[in-house]
Amino acid sequence: MNINNILKVIYFLFFFSFNVLAGEKEDNFINGKSLDCENCKLVGLKLKHMNLRGANLKNADLRTTSFHRSDLFGANFDNANLEDANLNKTILIKASFKNANLTNAMFFEADMKKADLEGAQMNGVRMGKAILNSANLTNVVSNQAFFIEANMPKVNLTGSSFFLTLFDVANLQNAIITDVDASKSSFYLANMRYADLTNSKFVNTDFYKSKLLGANFTNSDFSYARFLRANMRDVLMENTILTNAIKPNGQIHE
Repeated sequence: MNINNILKVIYFLFFFSFNVLAGEKEDNFINGKSLDCENCKLVGLKLKHMNLRGANLKNADLRTTSFHRSDLFGANFDNANLEDANLNKTILIKASFKNANLTNAMFFEADMKKADLEGAQMNGVRMGKAILNSANLTNVVSNQAFFIEANMPKVNLTGSSFFLTLFDVANLQNAIITDVDASKSSFYLANMRYADLTNSKFVNTDFYKSKLLGANFTNSDFSYARFLRANMRDVLMENTILTNAIKPNGQIHE
């Protein structure tokens, strides 16, 4: 870390300590627009209930750091390391996480509308009940991840990997799920009405009771997938592979 980055960290920690000792509420102690902590190392800090709107945290080392319930509207986390970080119940509307390391990070009930996570490493990420309306998750690697009950209408998942990932009870209406590998994943009771699932792999994936009205399966591989009791009315199936897949009525495709 060079001298400029050391000074940034000292500045950040000075104001944090000063306001806490003065009895200020943590959510008011700093205005994120004035926070430039690019390349800073802030490992393991407790930055809860804070106003960090528009903060610059590009390339920052934020492993195990907690931002619980903080306001990070429009913050920049591009190329940052947030492995095992806690972002539960944060405001992350229009925040940017391009190429960030989000391995095993927690985003339960985070508001991430229109957030940009392009190219992020998201293995083991937990986004249960997160709000991801119109978010950009293109070219992410998010295997063995958790999106249960996430609200994701119009989310863009193009070119991503979601192997062994849970989307149970998630809202993926009108989602773009093209050129994706979501094999051995689960979409139990998911709302996928009018979703675009073209040119993708869903081998051995579970769609039990999912809502697939008007979805597009063109050029995708659903071998050994399970659609038991799913609503598949008006699904587009041009050049779709359904070898040994289980139909909604329990019969097996040949």
